[in-house]
Amino acid sequence: MKFTSNHSIERVSSEMSESIRSCDLSDREVEILKLVVLQYSNAEISERINLSRNTVKFHLKSIFQKLQVSTRQEAARLVLST
Repeated sequence: MKFTSNHSIERVSSEMSESIRSCDLSDREVEILKLVVLQYSNAEISERINLSRNTVKFHLKSIFQKLQVSTRQEAARLVLST
């Protein structure tokens, strides 16, 4: 089930731990990470923030490296675990 309201995005923002915020993520990467946590697909992220799917994939690769994870699920768990 996807969460689509801005309220949900704000909730994810407030739950992001200081350790996530200190991983040197760009503003765009943080925006994409929030949508990953809300279970958006790459295509949905691409459409929502007006980027190509390849650009979304590029940002996800960078996010995963910075967070030292290898999957969307691990990234979401890391965001929500603290």
